[in-house]
Amino acid sequence: MSNTLLLTEKLLRYRFGGDQNIHVVCREIACDENISVVSATVAHGLTVKQRATAVWSMKSLDAPIYLHISSNSDVLAADVSLRSIDGKTHSISPDGILYARSSGRYIKIVTIDGREIVTASTFAAISERLGGTVIRIHRSYAAELRQIAEISSKAVTLKNEVVLPLSRNYSASVRAAVNRIRYE
Repeated sequence: MSNTLLLTEKLLRYRFGGDQNIHVVCREIACDENISVVSATVAHGLTVKQRATAVWSMKSLDAPIYLHISSNSDVLAADVSLRSIDGKTHSISPDGILYARSSGRYIKIVTIDGREIVTASTFAAISERLGGTVIRIHRSYAAELRQIAEISSKAVTLKNEVVLPLSRNYSASVRAAVNRIRYE
């Protein structure tokens, strides 16, 4: 475990009063010789309470140069584990998904960090496990609501400029869900 992971865990435990029932799970999401970015989930028992992001300068590990701790209302569903068809287990954060595509009995999940995970599941099961933020937009596609940048009559454009088909059957529900998310 790297120094920044240990420091982030220690800092968050201190912030939450050193409670022995608090569980802190840290993951380094970016690191080079200058900077380290750590994502953390703080849980009490099995309930996720808050998420945190810490950015550390590798030149001075006295304190993070940036620390954000979510409020309880900002917390998304906890990371979920999905088993791919090759037998590997993948941990996915709900806010880390771009879209999913159905192909026969399998679903390919494409994440923000470029991973493609193929699993034997259904859109409904994936959406339920990820807190309902993945919505069906087409017979073969589902997208993460917060990743939708634009909706046209026949397509959905994601924030990373990927264009996915939008069917007439799902158009109204997709528009309503995106508007609800944007104005919450």
